[in-house]
Amino acid sequence: MSCVNSSRCTSTNHRQRLQVGWLILLLLLPLGSLAAEKRQLHLGVFAYRPAEQMQERFQPLVDYLNEHLQQAEIRLQVLDQAALTEAVHQRKIDLVMTNPSHYNLLRHHYALQGPLVTLVNLEQGIPTRSLGGVILARANNGISDIKHLRQQQIAIPGTWFLGGYQTQVYELMQHGLLPHQDYTPVELGSHDAVIKALLAGHYAVGFVRTGILESMLHQGVLASDQLQVLNPMPQPDFPFQVSTRLYPEWPLAAVGECSCTRELVRALLNLSPDHPAVLSLGIDGFSPPADYSVMDRLAYALKLPPYDQAEQLSMQQLWRQYPLWMLSISSFLAFALAFALALLMFNRRLRLANHRFNSLYQHLPLPVIMLDPLKGVFVDCNPAMPRLLGLSNAQQLIGKRPEEVSPVFQPDGSRSAVLAAAIFRKLQDQESASFEWVHLKQDGHVLLVEVTLIPVEIHSRKLVLGVIHDVTRRREAEQALEQKNQALEASNAELEQFAYITSHDLRQPLRMISSYLQLLERKLADGLAADTREMLHYALDGSRRLDQMLVSLLEYSRVGRKGQPKALLSAQTAINEALQFLEPLIQEQQARIQLLAKHWPTLYVSPDELTRLFQNLIGNALKYHQPGQSPEVRLDVEPLTPDGAAGFWCFTVEDQGIGIAPDQIERLFRVFQRLHTRTEYEGTGIGLAVCRKIVERYGGRIWVESPGEGKGCRFCFTLPVAREGL
Repeated sequence: MSCVNSSRCTSTNHRQRLQVGWLILLLLLPLGSLAAEKRQLHLGVFAYRPAEQMQERFQPLVDYLNEHLQQAEIRLQVLDQAALTEAVHQRKIDLVMTNPSHYNLLRHHYALQGPLVTLVNLEQGIPTRSLGGVILARANNGISDIKHLRQQQIAIPGTWFLGGYQTQVYELMQHGLLPHQDYTPVELGSHDAVIKALLAGHYAVGFVRTGILESMLHQGVLASDQLQVLNPMPQPDFPFQVSTRLYPEWPLAAVGECSCTRELVRALLNLSPDHPAVLSLGIDGFSPPADYSVMDRLAYALKLPPYDQAEQLSMQQLWRQYPLWMLSISSFLAFALAFALALLMFNRRLRLANHRFNSLYQHLPLPVIMLDPLKGVFVDCNPAMPRLLGLSNAQQLIGKRPEEVSPVFQPDGSRSAVLAAAIFRKLQDQESASFEWVHLKQDGHVLLVEVTLIPVEIHSRKLVLGVIHDVTRRREAEQALEQKNQALEASNAELEQFAYITSHDLRQPLRMISSYLQLLERKLADGLAADTREMLHYALDGSRRLDQMLVSLLEYSRVGRKGQPKALLSAQTAINEALQFLEPLIQEQQARIQLLAKHWPTLYVSPDELTRLFQNLIGNALKYHQPGQSPEVRLDVEPLTPDGAAGFWCFTVEDQGIGIAPDQIERLFRVFQRLHTRTEYEGTGIGLAVCRKIVERYGGRIWVESPGEGKGCRFCFTLPVAREGL
């Protein structure tokens, strides 16, 4: 139907469009509110390499965080140091990741919060949480000590590099060498440029960060005899050559208040080394924050920002520039000090002791509390305690009872108030008390802590001193590990059951195949051609060997499952039983068996498993003997330590047989691994695997020692000392 009145039609269409528009707007409003739920956070990263490369490396980490953060969305900004500093100043970024020196500067100028996590670097496949500096010199150029660096030009990547300049300068200052006065640093822009300049002979000495030298050796860029490390300072558990003290790796810190800090830290600490975000960065992951106070000492000594405002002369510089004045002043001060010392010594000692106690009390990272046992309330605490509970200051805790910052019930079912009162009563007769306690943080989260309480007396007032240790994360890790162990044990049990059922059920059809092959051989033997008879022989031989392998696999799967129950058993009894089983073979080969030990220990083991262990090892020694020579086998035992304190006996089975090549030893205890053909020696290759499984079942270890082929073998295994009372 057409519209007769065009103006009415136009008005109607206009109203319809308005209605549709309002409907769409109403539908979009909830979407807008959902989109506004997540807060955008800007992560600023220091671009120590080209920005495109840094963007590509860090974007997978940002994508990972956005997947795991419920309250925020991360946006990445890769900035040079000046731009990153300005962004922090303007509060245009919420999170910052930069090198420790730059972080220290930002922390002083813009009151950054403490670091959330510390980056764990990956150098040559090795995780490192620290870095340092290396002082390199060309080999055979007459420079072998720090004292030879005077008047030298030293190649450096840049003065802003922590591991490439600042750490080395600090170390040289401890030896009395000052930059631009005793030596001249020359900036080349990168670590690679420093190495190339040294190799080209342009400079005799250079500074680089730890790991650079090993990386270039691994890449084949330089040979190990081209450069030498000056002032080597090996550090425990640090894998690289270093000439300086160690400093923490890059931190991640919040610029201001961030409500998703806990969620962000949890996501970063849960990153596994094989996650794509970690692999993209070339790191091992993140760890809890390191101590960055060492950066203050370095910055102060080098007059780096924020300590670069005023010229500060060290004592060494004052003595060097004004020796006579310093000698006069020192003499006067020594005389004045000696005169005043007698009057002030006692008071000074009291103040010093009080200062040390207060300093330790206030700066101790572990929470320390002081309680009144009569009133049952907190009377004092160090700053770590309110931080642990999520409180802003100690006044929020002082005057409260322990049960007021705890749940109503403790994990053992006791009421917190009743249990606290009972502990205070016990302390009246005990020197200390240690126990676990559950606290409630300000935000409602449960906190598991270990508490140690000691009665003390201060100014004639009886108080209780307590030390608190947060074990929440450790307990969670223990529970997670226990769950994984249980899952692993269940998986191993299923695999062993599968191997047992498989090998057991396969024997029946195999016996049928073998039986019919034997019938065919007997029935058709006269009418078969030679090659057909040979093929039938191979089939019969293969079925017999397969049956032997299945029997061996059954024996392997029965270890720890189908044997006799554990009992106290003399090792010599097991050896004698094993020798009875092997008696025909011993007589046939005219073997000589020697038991060297005068005393054989009693063990708590499964008797048939221990007999099988000795039977397999002695049987191997009899089997693999030198051709034309009677086997000689010697058995011995001794404690791992003279007094047996280690808790294990070490047994040895030694022969003069054919020996083992060193490169074959690793294969020896694997299932179905043979070092010789079946035409040389019979067997399935599972006997030593059974030995290993028996030994490891009791927490022991088995290994073999051999000088080489033709020189005999010495099999060693350990079993635990039988506990008293069994």
